Amino acid sequence: MLLHFLMLLQKHNCKIKVQLLVSKTKFAPVKQVSIPRFELCGAYLLFKLFKSVLWTLKHYTFDVFAWTDSKIVRSWLSSNPHKWKTFVANRTSEIIEVLPTKHWRHVPSKENPANIASRGTDPKCLPDCMLWWQDTPLLRLKTSSWPKAESIFDEASDDVKVEQISGSIFNLFTHTSYDVIHDLFKNFSSITKKIRILAYCQRFIKHCKRIASSQGSSISSSHINTTSHTFSETKTA
Repeated sequence: MLLHFLMLLQKHNCKIKVQLLVSKTKFAPVKQVSIPRFELCGAYLLFKLFKSVLWTLKHYTFDVFAWTDSKIVRSWLSSNPHKWKTFVANRTSEIIEVLPTKHWRHVPSKENPANIASRGTDPKCLPDCMLWWQDTPLLRLKTSSWPKAESIFDEASDDVKVEQISGSIFNLFTHTSYDVIHDLFKNFSSITKKIRILAYCQRFIKHCKRIASSQGSSISSSHINTTSHTFSETKTA
């Protein structure tokens, strides 16, 4: 079961008062998922819960802090969503749009009220459960004493890297122009031979483009004349 809720902190006579505002539960997916993904689903549920009640608080000015006991989730939320696979990328992109990374904090599991329901508890004990109804001891501390937001999970860990998109491989090619006419001048001294070779080349190109019909192995006088004209223009240029 996933459970997340919102708690309201109020300062009165220099004292901090914390009380339950709203909560929501959801059964875990039938399809088996990894523990880090399951924890991300919890953060996503918290995001949707906060978004659903945000409009009721629109007339109030307040600071927002989102808590999770998963350092892996915070590591995902602190990076560009495009780094991650679809499951993680889709959820983290939605979450940080409403709750940016700077709003997320880490809470130890033993002080996380959401674990009371997600891990199971005796209903008889719930009415007297202070952690559930009022607060986690962490919230009674000054904000300066809260765990630092920068203390996130190592992105090089296997649990984080398993959701990274594999690096793309780029193949770079260079193109070098090849001057056939120049090579003909360079490698053959006979003008007649140059013209005949070039004529065969031109006929082959036309054949490949299906401009000309199928022909025999010999070249016609028209090919020679056309090629001679092309050869003369090239030589003049």
